[in-house]
Amino acid sequence: MSHDSVWMECERLFREADSHKPKGKRFERWKASQTDAFHRFGRLESRRMLLFFPTGEGKSKTALACIKADGFDRAIVIAPPKLHAAWVQDAKTVGVDLLILSIEKLRQPDYRLPLSWKGAPFLVDEWHKLGGHGASGFTKFERVARHSNAPVIGMSATPNYNDAERVFTCQAVFDPNPTRNFMDFLVDNCNTVKNPHGYYPNVDEKRPFKLYDSALDFLVAQEWCAYVEDTAVWTEKELLLPSPPLQWFERLNLVARNKRIVASQMEKHHARIFLRFLDEHGNFRREILEAVSAYLAQWPERKKWMIVCQHKEVAEALYRIFDGNTWLITGDTTNIDPVCRAFIEAEGGWLIGTTALAEGVDGLDKVCQSMLILDPIWGDDSKRRQIIGRILPRGTGDEVERIVVEATF
Repeated sequence: MSHDSVWMECERLFREADSHKPKGKRFERWKASQTDAFHRFGRLESRRMLLFFPTGEGKSKTALACIKADGFDRAIVIAPPKLHAAWVQDAKTVGVDLLILSIEKLRQPDYRLPLSWKGAPFLVDEWHKLGGHGASGFTKFERVARHSNAPVIGMSATPNYNDAERVFTCQAVFDPNPTRNFMDFLVDNCNTVKNPHGYYPNVDEKRPFKLYDSALDFLVAQEWCAYVEDTAVWTEKELLLPSPPLQWFERLNLVARNKRIVASQMEKHHARIFLRFLDEHGNFRREILEAVSAYLAQWPERKKWMIVCQHKEVAEALYRIFDGNTWLITGDTTNIDPVCRAFIEAEGGWLIGTTALAEGVDGLDKVCQSMLILDPIWGDDSKRRQIIGRILPRGTGDEVERIVVEATF
């Protein structure tokens, strides 16, 4: 079969596999963006491409069909464990065998890819999770990719996370003439200023790149980047919460409950969160719960809410208050499918979770269009956007307004 014929056959197989699902939740046909990515992949001599698609655009199906059409019946997938089951199902549908592993497994010093899988394409989901230029995940994968002629498809809704550093990791793998030394990349591509505290210069925040206005513009301009603009919209709201008196903590850095002095700004930030949300016994503050309940009550028609907390301790304390109609997902949740299923099938309630909600919880947008970011995701706008994507419409979507409430003190 020709490349185009295999691509269309994969479309048919994915459609048949989803035929039992209700309309709006099933795969129907390739989007124009997916077909454009397929043709771009075919034009790349190196067969190395970044799928810079927003959440819900179908990155995994696109990647599998691309390598299937290129003549491969197996692939090495590197993805967060919560996504493994979905990868296995999609690969089985189009007849691709997988060696699937987590980034944590890849970066183990003693882990080596089996020789029997030499020459298999690499499909890397959540590309940004490999880390920056010095991270063990990226350095190990870049070394493996450098000594392989196999195709590589990276996937992420946020590959420009951390700006110049993550752009470097993309071009170091996908570009046919890569710059693999981070300092050389900075000198050649970035406007820099002296860094008195480190080896590498700082990137100018106002204009980081010499030829591009932003990391986004840099990536989109590359032939190896298949890009789909993120056009999702939602309504932002703000909830002002009552704060306990923290004068002594702010002045002296003293956490009275354990008679401890915090030693850094980062530690103080986390301690402040715990003091605001939890009482001296580690229980969720009732006045916070009352404020939240009263605020959300202004939307009685919205029966389901996702409640997001950056800190596991805050999420768990809130969850402990309730006897029913609440569900919890944290990084410790080993099997999220039953939790998601229970939330989807219930008539109402709260799904409480940490940033673990960013991955592997697809389908919630069909039953939940409302989110409260109770404990804000500090210092990580990309993760915040990824989590908001859980309630945004996918596929054919719907006309329900998405509401994102962010709590402040």
